[in-house]
Amino acid sequence: MSDTKEIYARFVREVINDGDADALDRFMVEDVIDSGHAGFGSGRDAMKAFVRALHSGFSDITIDVRWSVADGDRLGVWAPMTGTHDGEFFGVAATGARIAFNTCGFFRFEGEMIAEHQGFIDVMAIAQAVGVIGPPPWTPTAD
Repeated sequence: MSDTKEIYARFVREVINDGDADALDRFMVEDVIDSGHAGFGSGRDAMKAFVRALHSGFSDITIDVRWSVADGDRLGVWAPMTGTHDGEFFGVAATGARIAFNTCGFFRFEGEMIAEHQGFIDVMAIAQAVGVIGPPPWTPTAD
């Protein structure tokens, strides 16, 4: 069995942090199943489109993998992202805002290639950071 944690670390470094969408050819099967990026669909070409859209909206976007858990051909990760909204993203013009949001991803590998991805992104944090929505109408309290 390949080391899914090491493969994922290289994927993050090359694809997301360096912004090389074409590097997905080395990390994902062509017909990868993806349900974590609304509106882009599945398949490696759809994932390339997502990475390009992400980097055109946030040219300095980075993932900081806080932890990962591997179980055979499966991998779960918690990976917060940060960046600057310096380009259009989903129709929202650049605001210059710094963003920070959580992501969690669950991956299934076929050998050394990602075959399936289920991801969750804190869309509320992104929308608040770029001014699409305001802060919640309540004041958080510490109990």
